[in-house]
Amino acid sequence: MSNPVILSAKALSKQYSLNSQKTKSRVFKDIFRSSLGLTVQAAESTDSFWALKDVFLELKQGESLALLGKNGSGKSTLLKMLANLIIPTSGHVESNGNIQALINLGAGFDRKLTGRENIINSCLLSGFTLNDAKSAVSPILEFSGLGDFIDAPVGTYSSGMYARLGFSVATHAKPDIILIDEILSVGDVAFQNKCLSKMQDLRKDGVAMVLVSHSHAQISQFCDQAIWLNEGEIKAKGFAKEILKDYLAYMESNKYDNVRAIKANAPNSDLVSYSESGLYGVIYNELGLINDYKIELVNEQSVLVNEFFPHERVQIQYGFKLKKYVDDLNVTLNIYRQEDGFKITTITTLNGDLLSGIHEGTLSCTCNIESLNLVPGQYVITTSIHEGSSYLYRDVVKVFRVKSSKNLTWGLLDMKADYVSIENA
Repeated sequence: MSNPVILSAKALSKQYSLNSQKTKSRVFKDIFRSSLGLTVQAAESTDSFWALKDVFLELKQGESLALLGKNGSGKSTLLKMLANLIIPTSGHVESNGNIQALINLGAGFDRKLTGRENIINSCLLSGFTLNDAKSAVSPILEFSGLGDFIDAPVGTYSSGMYARLGFSVATHAKPDIILIDEILSVGDVAFQNKCLSKMQDLRKDGVAMVLVSHSHAQISQFCDQAIWLNEGEIKAKGFAKEILKDYLAYMESNKYDNVRAIKANAPNSDLVSYSESGLYGVIYNELGLINDYKIELVNEQSVLVNEFFPHERVQIQYGFKLKKYVDDLNVTLNIYRQEDGFKITTITTLNGDLLSGIHEGTLSCTCNIESLNLVPGQYVITTSIHEGSSYLYRDVVKVFRVKSSKNLTWGLLDMKADYVSIENA
């Protein structure tokens, strides 16, 4: 027998005005009309926009749903409407159970009351009896790890302590449905792991979940289904892992298309901007000691490309002309993650003193990377040319992309691994 539908949205839409005063006015009018049982009317102003449009979803008991989409796609708006924190312009939400919304942890706390008093108040609001609310204090206190601070006013808490208490209360309030918006990173690493474990326990107990998270690992770990929102509308929905793959491929392609568009309008402008950003270290090419520097990346089919799949064989070909006699030549290639300048690896001719016998003229070098074990993303190569420890040249020389493959992976490196056995006793 199939589990019953516990949460649904039908033709859910939300319209806002770009004018803040008009938006506030409409909010009050919407609340007033809703309290009278009247339909909330859509704004007719030309400065309005749809934050969410015509969204349908169903969530059954024990199911978990991820909401995917870039910032501004409508994820948080949808989550807040499911929690009845925002009144829809059209459509409606139906729920059958106790909803706990982990959107703004501790938003309902009274900062003048102690942690203990806020626990009791929150439990009473969730339908607990007074005795049950008092009994809930002990497990919530133990989970939160607040210790003696439980009897201090929450207004004296740090943001981390506030979040700990908020998460602990929400997940111990016997939820049937839990709505989560980017909050599984509260507190320190130990408490984060405790939160993730608690979410797994709730899932096993049949609690339905809707999760908004930029952590693709969390989505893959917790969610069965996914909805991909784009500009307030559903672009795709289905099994979480399949939708996640399509979404990541789309985001990477879109990001790379933007880079290519910039280059088409202004060749090498991306390299110039990277050089000026400072993310990848000092730039040194003022003295003109190196001429005609060139670098190319070659794939397994011997084609010059700037896109690869994880674990492809990559050949790096570079060359330049020395404009002066060099006593002790060496070249270093550094590979960085484009988004934050994190250094991934270094390839250097210092290993083996490969260029120690070259002092002048034109140099051409080829090196192979047998397996490019990087996760999908955008990367930057810098070249440093030295005489001994002194710079002759250093600059950003290449941007390349690793594309999504059929396998899901996160982190920094994509390590090949094969399961040799799986046993189920």
